[in-house]
Amino acid sequence: MTEINSSTSADILNSLGTKANAPTEEQDLGKDAFLQLMIAQLQNQDPLSPAKNEDFIAQLAQFSSVEGIQNINNSMEELASSFRSSQALQASSLVGRQVQVSTDTATLSAAGPVQGTIDLDTSSANIKLYIEGPDGQIVKTEDLGAQERGAIDFSWDGTNESGLRVADGAYRVYASGLVDGEIADLPVAIGANVNSVTVGQNNSMILNIEGVGAVPLSEVSRFL
Repeated sequence: MTEINSSTSADILNSLGTKANAPTEEQDLGKDAFLQLMIAQLQNQDPLSPAKNEDFIAQLAQFSSVEGIQNINNSMEELASSFRSSQALQASSLVGRQVQVSTDTATLSAAGPVQGTIDLDTSSANIKLYIEGPDGQIVKTEDLGAQERGAIDFSWDGTNESGLRVADGAYRVYASGLVDGEIADLPVAIGANVNSVTVGQNNSMILNIEGVGAVPLSEVSRFL
């Protein structure tokens, strides 16, 4: 088979809109360019020494591989686009609802009690929940006793130790318990309203949560 020279290849590539002399542009061959190159080889082969059947079959296999890879890339892009659309739809539906995120900041308002969860990796004894005011003073302590491994739900109605309603605003909520014979801090997730949704880098969904700020959708532990 007669080899196709560089000028012939460049002509074919240029006819497809690819500049062979532009190093800054992508030089990847698509299935159309690959097919035209193969046809050019057949047209320019020596009639007295035509391409062998196995060589032609090998080129057809290469063409099939190129087409298959391109189809896979297109399918993956469609799948990624569909996933992003689904994620955006899910995130937008959360506006005005409550979600739980890992934070120790709770916003008390007339809308209702502060709800949250203590996540236990192992069973724990003497679990206590603390509500701390803006001045650093403990407003209320709740004794939750011994609990098994798992999520422990809690709710604070906004009252202090005397049963009086405290002022609306931001409060710190944290918990501790006896783990392996030692007092340890326990992870807390607090429920808060989703005020809006924005699209971050790499098309990630960012929830703007009241009293907490911007939180990626992936960091939401529970939808209320």
